[in-house]
Amino acid sequence: MPSMPIHSEDQYTYKLSVIVAVYNVAEYLEECLSSLHRQKRKDVEFIVVDDGSTDASSAICDQWAAQDVRFKIIHQENKGSLLARKTGVMHSSGQWITFLDGDDLFADDALEHICSLADNCDADIIQFTLDAFNQRNNDQYKNIIEYFNISEKVLANKKICKASFQEDSVPWTLCARIYKSDLIKKTYAHIKDIYLICATDAYTFFIITFFVNKLVIKKTPPLYLYRLNTGISTSRETIDLFTKHLSEITIIEHIREFLTIQAAEKSWFDACTALQVALTNTAVYRMSTLPEKDLPAALSLFFDTYDPVVYLPTLQNVFSGRQDTLACAAHTAFKQKDVRDSQTAHQRATPTEKKTVGIFYHRYFNGGVERVISQQIPIFLKLGYRVVLFTEQVCPEKEYPLPSEVIRVIVPDSYAQGRASVFLTALREYDVAVLCHHSASSHLLLFDLLLCRLAKLPAVLTRHETLAQDMSMGADYPFTPPTIFQLADTVCALSSSETYLYQQYGVNARYLPNPISVSAHEDIDASSATGNRPTVLWLGRLFDLQKNYKEALEIFKKIIEHRKDVLCYIVGSGESCEQNYIQNFIKIHKLQNNIVYVPYTPHVDRYYNSATVHLLTSSFESFSMVIAEGKVHALPLVTYDMPWLELLKDGKGHISVRQHDIEGAADAVLMILNDSILHQRLSYEARESIQPFLEYDLAGAWKEILETPQKIQPGVYQGEDPSNMRLLCDHIFSMYREGRRNTSSSFRTKEYIKQFMKNSPLIKRILPIGSRRREFVKKVVKNLYYRIR
Repeated sequence: MPSMPIHSEDQYTYKLSVIVAVYNVAEYLEECLSSLHRQKRKDVEFIVVDDGSTDASSAICDQWAAQDVRFKIIHQENKGSLLARKTGVMHSSGQWITFLDGDDLFADDALEHICSLADNCDADIIQFTLDAFNQRNNDQYKNIIEYFNISEKVLANKKICKASFQEDSVPWTLCARIYKSDLIKKTYAHIKDIYLICATDAYTFFIITFFVNKLVIKKTPPLYLYRLNTGISTSRETIDLFTKHLSEITIIEHIREFLTIQAAEKSWFDACTALQVALTNTAVYRMSTLPEKDLPAALSLFFDTYDPVVYLPTLQNVFSGRQDTLACAAHTAFKQKDVRDSQTAHQRATPTEKKTVGIFYHRYFNGGVERVISQQIPIFLKLGYRVVLFTEQVCPEKEYPLPSEVIRVIVPDSYAQGRASVFLTALREYDVAVLCHHSASSHLLLFDLLLCRLAKLPAVLTRHETLAQDMSMGADYPFTPPTIFQLADTVCALSSSETYLYQQYGVNARYLPNPISVSAHEDIDASSATGNRPTVLWLGRLFDLQKNYKEALEIFKKIIEHRKDVLCYIVGSGESCEQNYIQNFIKIHKLQNNIVYVPYTPHVDRYYNSATVHLLTSSFESFSMVIAEGKVHALPLVTYDMPWLELLKDGKGHISVRQHDIEGAADAVLMILNDSILHQRLSYEARESIQPFLEYDLAGAWKEILETPQKIQPGVYQGEDPSNMRLLCDHIFSMYREGRRNTSSSFRTKEYIKQFMKNSPLIKRILPIGSRRREFVKKVVKNLYYRIR
């Protein structure tokens, strides 16, 4: 670190120079300068820099100069507080320098104490105690005092920078400190001559820490009196004030340039990055306090100024409960500022170039969406695209086959863990021209779409869920508002009624079914696999809130009561508790010869081939791949009623029963098993019903979406007319009823556990409230309850 020149006290005219930067603070300036006038020390100077004030500040300065020779007034055109202080420093003659803002005060005899500190402390910087006034509330006062008035300590060299900008244990403000003149003048010699009124302390103090050798923090009587809620730092945020604050991030560029010139070590650049994060986070918090009407304008300015890699984690945290508000504001901001010309973005690659398409989902195994992606990839490859698959998880032994030419990128599952940086780096490295996003219900969706917008990358979102299903999951389940979908270039919905609904929100939505492959049937003899036994197949994830696998087991049980020869397969994976539930159910009811549980397998064709009837007990689906695959295999289907599904609209190949009608579902399966003519008719209808989906030109549809997406007029439906609005309403109300059912069930569970824990004398005696053992037992009780209900 560069050393400072050593001067003797005789080389200085004054013991202390007080620098006061003044700009339009006439309301408070009289009180400020009066506090200086009351100081008894004569070996001090008060350099007041009037930075082009347009109010009475200039006259007030001159009046005090006429009364007290210690005042030296410098009038200059408005250059900002950074350069106003620099002017004062460069005109100072004191051995030590301190700063006073034009709306703050020094306590009586403060300079006596300060000069005493200078005489008795061997340091380049001495920090003393501050008090605050004019606070809005006690919390504001407490926060300021805790930030400024820290415990006594001595810090040296690089530890000062680390403490201020990485550990946040020492404030980076200039006030309530005295500095050796040589240190401050050397610092300001490296300060850029730029107009700056925000983050001037952070900029200046960072350069100071590069040259300083020793900082001493002392506990004293309050010597500096800090006025709250008047300056730019502590005033209530407005859009005008927010706009002014945006300039503060420019100091990062100037600091990095300074460090580069000084050939600084990496640790200094790390501290600069930490400061960048702090300033960015502060800007996000300020923006969150603005009225909603100002949020679009603020976002537009914010997006143009800050680095998304830095701010997206904080944006996600601060707006976690206001994603709808943020999405609407962001949509308006992008529209108003024309941040991205989507047509130009889509034409980046010439027709002769091989475009790259990105596909994102959190994993590539164990689920219908993953199966869809495994069938979508060959379509893109056949169209001549290069494919990059983005996932958060990797599990080679469980994943669907992946063509060797597909590029794989693993991204963090959190923006706090660097998701934005990894995403952006890969998007640029592989020159991705469009991103197909398959995780429409992810809590990160909004921020993924923002990232695409900011990177000027078109995003195509496939909604594998239904909008109304969020209602069915109960109060604790996250809800994705359709306003978020406005940030996507195109939203592919899996039903015409869903498409219609999204378009009413101004979303560029279109109906597009999932790809369905007719894979070669495994060369096995179905009769040998099942021993000529009639077989019922249930296939899906073990997620009871949606799939109702426990009800499927009850249906199996009732079927077996009437037909002892029936073999039932339940195929799918879930948490260990779900798997244990199935095994215990089979064991308790002695159904080992009739019910077979098969954990997750990507090779499901053999189970379709061997099945006689297909059972589906979902409360909701959007485009069920198991329905499609069952129909491809000509399997008669018994399903809970979901009339909004495109795959069920024609009424062919299946029997529908009311939701959660276990008796009705069991009777329907038995009816098919006992009536060969009905079985044959439903089997024929199933194959006939799936044919239009197999013939759908998915490749042509995707080529159109990826090459020439067209925005539609908001609120105007463009596509196959939904059969009627009644279907959409039925869907919504069905999900509402399901949500009330699940919420009520959850409430009953919580009440059951609560009463058990409250009324059991044994529990009270051995498991005191708040103990870890008590929480463990609560979990056990909860699991037992789910197993027996």
